[in-house]
Amino acid sequence: MGCWKILKLMNRFFLLLWIFWLAYVVFWSFVLGSLLATVITLFLYIRSGMPEFTDAVVYALLDVGHFLFMITYNIALLIVLFLSIKQLFKRCFDRWRLELIGCLEYKTVLSDIGYGDLIHIWRRWMMYLVWFSAFFMIVNLIFSKVFGEFHSVFEWFDIYHLYSYIAIGGFFALRQITINSKYVKVKSC
Repeated sequence: MGCWKILKLMNRFFLLLWIFWLAYVVFWSFVLGSLLATVITLFLYIRSGMPEFTDAVVYALLDVGHFLFMITYNIALLIVLFLSIKQLFKRCFDRWRLELIGCLEYKTVLSDIGYGDLIHIWRRWMMYLVWFSAFFMIVNLIFSKVFGEFHSVFEWFDIYHLYSYIAIGGFFALRQITINSKYVKVKSC
C-alpha cells in the first residue's frame, strides 16, 4: 500500500472518528442536560407545594426549565466530553481503531478500558481541545476586527460560537492525541 493511500485512509478514519465523537457529544449532552433540567424543575415544582396547573404555572415551569437547561447543558457537556473518550476506543472506523497502551514497557494493549485508565489521556486531550478552541477564537477575532465593525469580543461571541470552536477543535485534538501520546496508537482492525 502506498504512502498516499495510507494517508488518505487515515484522513478518512479521523473524519469518521470526529463525526462519531461530535454526534455522541451533541446527542448525550442534550439528553443529559434535558434530563437534569427536568428533574430540577420538577423538584422546584414539588418544593413549591405543587400548585394547580394554570397557564401562568405552566409558562413559569417552562421558563424555569429553559433557564435551567442553559446551565445543565453546559454541565452535561463537560461530563459527556469525559465519557466520550472511552467510546472512541470501542469502535472500528474504516478498518482502523484507536488502541490504549496500558504499560509502555511491555506495550500491552488494554482490551477492557475503564475510566480510570483514561484520566491521563483525557487531561492531555482536554488541553489540546482548549488550545485549539482558543486558537480558532483568536483567528475569528482577528478576522472580525479586520473585516467587521465589531468593537468588542462580546458583541459577536456567544455560547454557540464556543460550541462551534469546541467542535472544530475536537477534530484537531483527536489527531494530536494520536500523534503526541505514547499511550494511544492507531491500528488496523
